[in-house]
Amino acid sequence: MLQDLKSQSSGPLQSVLSRMLAIPKHGLIALTLLVGFVLRLFWMLRMAPAISFEAEYVRVAENLRAGLGLMSSYGGAETMYAPLYSILIAGFTLVARDAEFAAHLVSLLFGTLLIVPVYLITLRVYGQRAAYLSAFLVALHPLLIARSGSIYSEAVYPTLLMAALYWGIKSLELGSARYYFLCGAFFGLAYLTRPEAFAYPAFFAFVLFAMPLLTRKGFATAIVAPGLVLAGFLLIAFPYILFLRSHTGQWRLEGKWNMNYTAGMRMHAGLNSPQAHYGIDQNQQEVGPLLDPERAAGYTPYPHGLRDKLSYMLFSIRKNRGTAYATFLSTVFGQPFLLILIAIGLFRFVWSPQRLLHEFVLASMVLSVFILVLTAHHVELRYADPCLVLTIPWAAKGLVELGAWAQSTAESLIPNLVSRTTLVGIVAQLAICIPMLTLSFADTRSLTEFTIEGASYLDIKQAGLWLKNQKPGEKRIAAINAVVPLYAQGTLVQYPYAEPAQTFRYLDSRNVDFIALEGIGSDAFPTMAEWLTHGIPNPRARLVYDSGGPAETRIEIYRWQESGGTAVGN
Repeated sequence: MLQDLKSQSSGPLQSVLSRMLAIPKHGLIALTLLVGFVLRLFWMLRMAPAISFEAEYVRVAENLRAGLGLMSSYGGAETMYAPLYSILIAGFTLVARDAEFAAHLVSLLFGTLLIVPVYLITLRVYGQRAAYLSAFLVALHPLLIARSGSIYSEAVYPTLLMAALYWGIKSLELGSARYYFLCGAFFGLAYLTRPEAFAYPAFFAFVLFAMPLLTRKGFATAIVAPGLVLAGFLLIAFPYILFLRSHTGQWRLEGKWNMNYTAGMRMHAGLNSPQAHYGIDQNQQEVGPLLDPERAAGYTPYPHGLRDKLSYMLFSIRKNRGTAYATFLSTVFGQPFLLILIAIGLFRFVWSPQRLLHEFVLASMVLSVFILVLTAHHVELRYADPCLVLTIPWAAKGLVELGAWAQSTAESLIPNLVSRTTLVGIVAQLAICIPMLTLSFADTRSLTEFTIEGASYLDIKQAGLWLKNQKPGEKRIAAINAVVPLYAQGTLVQYPYAEPAQTFRYLDSRNVDFIALEGIGSDAFPTMAEWLTHGIPNPRARLVYDSGGPAETRIEIYRWQESGGTAVGN
């Protein structure tokens, strides 16, 4: 729509916009990439000086760089988290000063590059104008900026997912063997970032199998096309599948289902979330799956046949539907303005057969994210991130149609100002984009998953680095997540949910050297909260570090001293 200004430049603003539109399309996308990168870099430098809960990815990367393979913070094989983010971080340490900085570089690069596949998909489905607008939306959307400026695997996953979707759409249209294979290969890379992507190559394989039969293009195409998609996927994914097989004793595509299923069944029995995840029995045995993720990846004590799993998923849907509804309609995504644009983009015009195919593919992808969130063990905003990215082409198309409607309406109402009505369309587009992005920014910056990366939480990083300098070499650290062990270069002993006496016995049986008490997250562990307030009531625990400051960010480290092998604290 804005390109019409070239022939309608009668005012200074129109003249400026006309010169902007004279930029070649590749130059305009390069400019958008530059803007997106600068915004993400600014967020990283100002809003994310500390590491988040994703310290596990960085620790695995350090172990890879040291030649130890996919080893977790627990000291065993990393079966809980998919490996690609850590592999990329390890690769970037060749040019970065440390793994944490390398992780930021990976997020920055892939978060910025997300602009490219979204632009290409929108260009193919909705045309040039919508493609430009989709690139701008990705570059400027606060949630995508924050995700790319932080250490989260969700900075990488959407880029690979949308790249795979682009090749998938081209496969459906052009029928090239190269496109089939690239579609499967990029879905393989997406799977190595978040395992739920394993379902997409099967979906595209089915569509590519059905289309030639329905259009009578030949049985050979119906076999070759799906085969190449699956071959591309398996070429990338199979080494990791073999890794999981060797460490779980089972053929499986991920290592989290049994953990989530076990914890979910324990919650269904009446336990709260921390107790379900981190509980121990009277013999100090881990019954909470997150106390021993490597074992829990291949084992669950509950019946787990197909019927049991379906029943559990239905239970999860009933439990999650309210939270999922609030998540998808959150102003963090840009609602309700995003939904308005989607509706306009989808339904202003009648669909052609080709557009019906495109919308079927996009809608199926969006529906898969809905199902994933509804059936999740617990709902987190980042699980729904792909929904935002997948719907941006729809929103961009809605912006095009909104601008065209506003311009046409202005022309019919004020025929004498036809040369200026294009500006009316631009104003209509800005009138919905500005509040959408403003509300998103206001809520994004207050999300816990981003505030915990702020400067107020640097005490945890400093405590870990202090412990590293005070006690170099191997050490076992009891903590509630991998952050302190990461910086201290120690092995994580996951803090249990238990009474004080039981906690003492458990930690002693796990041969801990240090106990880290953290303000953030301590409310989920009553024993830790009590110890953080009153100290550890055990003569074997000696306070060696206290950050001071507010209770919510305070951290204390205790040296757990030997006592001849007998536990104390009864």
